[in-house]
Amino acid sequence: MRDLRGVLSVRWATRERRALGGTSRSSVPLSFCLFAILVVPSPGWRTVLLAANLPRTHAHSSPYLRARKLWETSRFCLSSCFGRDTALHNLGRRMDSHTSFPPASQLQMQRGSPAADQDRALKKENKKREKNIMMSLQSAMKTKNIEQAMEAYAQLKDGNPEKKLSPHVYSIMINLLGGNQQLTEARAMFEELKSFHGTPAESAYATMIRAATSAPTPDIALAESLLTECIEQEVEIKLRVVQPLLSHLISQHRLRDFFTLLHRILAVQPHLFSISASSSVAPVESLLVEALEECGHVLNGKVTADGQTLTTAATASTRPEDDVSRAEAAQWLDELLGYMADNCLSITRRSATKLLAALGPLAAAVRINRGGQCPRTGATLRRLDLTEQERARVRGALLDIAGALGEEQRTKLESFCGWIQSQAQPFTVVIDAPNVAYARQNFEGGCFSYHQIDLVLKELQAAGHRALVLLPWKYLQSVIPNHARFQSAEQSNSSSTKTLSRHRHEVTVEEQAIVDRWEEEEVLAASPYGANDDWYWM
Repeated sequence: MRDLRGVLSVRWATRERRALGGTSRSSVPLSFCLFAILVVPSPGWRTVLLAANLPRTHAHSSPYLRARKLWETSRFCLSSCFGRDTALHNLGRRMDSHTSFPPASQLQMQRGSPAADQDRALKKENKKREKNIMMSLQSAMKTKNIEQAMEAYAQLKDGNPEKKLSPHVYSIMINLLGGNQQLTEARAMFEELKSFHGTPAESAYATMIRAATSAPTPDIALAESLLTECIEQEVEIKLRVVQPLLSHLISQHRLRDFFTLLHRILAVQPHLFSISASSSVAPVESLLVEALEECGHVLNGKVTADGQTLTTAATASTRPEDDVSRAEAAQWLDELLGYMADNCLSITRRSATKLLAALGPLAAAVRINRGGQCPRTGATLRRLDLTEQERARVRGALLDIAGALGEEQRTKLESFCGWIQSQAQPFTVVIDAPNVAYARQNFEGGCFSYHQIDLVLKELQAAGHRALVLLPWKYLQSVIPNHARFQSAEQSNSSSTKTLSRHRHEVTVEEQAIVDRWEEEEVLAASPYGANDDWYWM
C-alpha cells in the first residue's frame, strides 16, 4: 500500500502538478486527493476531500482528463490489490457524482484535438491581425494620415458597426479628425465612444472643445454644451479643456463673457491654474497674458468690455457704458495679475513686450531694488521665503535622505549645517557651481569652466552679496571629470546622441589659482564623496 501511494503521488506530482497545482482550495494537486483516498479511514471523508479539490472548472482541460484516468487507474489498482471492489466502486460513484466529471461526448475541445487546434490558431491569427492594425493606426496618428487611420478603423470594425472598440482607438480617431478640422466626423466618434464606454475621459472633451473652437466656422454652441456636460458629469477639468473657449472669447474681444466663464469654472475647479502650472506654466502664462492685453485695450479706450471697437478715446469718454467697462477692466486687470503672481514666478521677455505694448502708459519696465521695492509704484514685492516650520521640515527631510546612505553622510551634512549657522556674516547666495561651469560648454573642446564660476561670483559680490561656491569633491582634484557634450555636423543630420567633448580635464595652474583664492576668501565648500551636492545647496 505504501509503495502504491508513493507511485501514484509521484506520478501526479511530476507530470500534472504544474498544470493544475496551486495553493487555493479549488486547485489542490491530485496527489493530495489520492493520499486522502489511501490514508483517511472514512470513505465519506475521502469523498468530501475529492469533491472539494477536483472542481468542474478544469473539466475540459487535458490535465483534468488525465486526472480522471489516474483516478480510474488507482481505483482499479486498489481493487486488484485489496479485493474491495464493491466498496471502491461505490466510493468511485460517489466521487463521480460530487465532482461531476463530464461524459466523453462533451470533451471535444481537449488539448490536441483538431477542433481545439483550429480554434487556437484562429484566435492567434486574429490577435496578430489586430496588433498589425493598431500599429498602422499609431503610425497614422504620428504622420496625421487621416485616410490610413480611417482604413485601420474600418478594419477593426470588421464590417460590424456595433462592434465595441477600445477607448484608446476612439481617442486616436478623435484627435486626428478634430486636429484636421473634421468636426462632424470627430463628433460622431465622440458619440460612439460615449455609447460604448459611458462618460469619456477629460482628454476627449479637451480635444472636442478645441476642434469646435478652431473649426473654419467655430461651433461655440457645441463647445459650450460640451463644457457644460463635462461639469455635470463631474469630469476633472484641466486648463486644456477650457483654454480653447476662453482664448476664443478673448479673440472676439468678449472680455465680460470671458470672466463670466472663468468664474464659473473656478467655482468648480478652484485650483485650475495651479494644477496646470505644476506641470507646465506656459499655457497659464499664455492665457493670462492674452486676457491682460485685452484689459489694456479696454482701459486705453480701444475696445469696450463687450468687444465693440472704439475709434478714438474721446468718443469713448462720452459714453457712460464705456466708463463702466474701464472700471470693470481695472478690477479684472488686478484679478489677472493676482493669478499671475500666484502661478508664474516669472514671465518671458516676449510676454513682457506684449504687455508693455498693450498697457501703454499703465506699465513700465523697471529694476527692483534690493529691498524688493518697485521704484515707480513704491510697492514692495512679496518675498518667496519659507517659514521656520517649512525650513525645519526641509532640513529634517534632507538629513533623513542622507542618513539612508549611512550615518557618516548624515553626520557630515549636520556638520556642514553647523558651519553655515556659525558664520558671523551669513551667506546670502549659494552658487550651484557645476551647473554654472557647464553652461554653454556643449561644443568640441568644451569643459568644466572655473572661469565662469568666478565671473558669477564676482558679479554677485559686486552687487553686495556674500556668495558661497559649492562644488562636489571630485572637482577639487588635479584631474577632474568632464561631462560637456557636443554634436558634430555629421551627427546633427542623424539621430545620433551627443558625444563627450573630453572624458577628463587636467586642471591648469590658472584654474588652480582661482580655487586657491576661493579658499583664502572662505567662500568655497565641497560636498564629500558619496553625497549629493544638491543636499548641501538646499
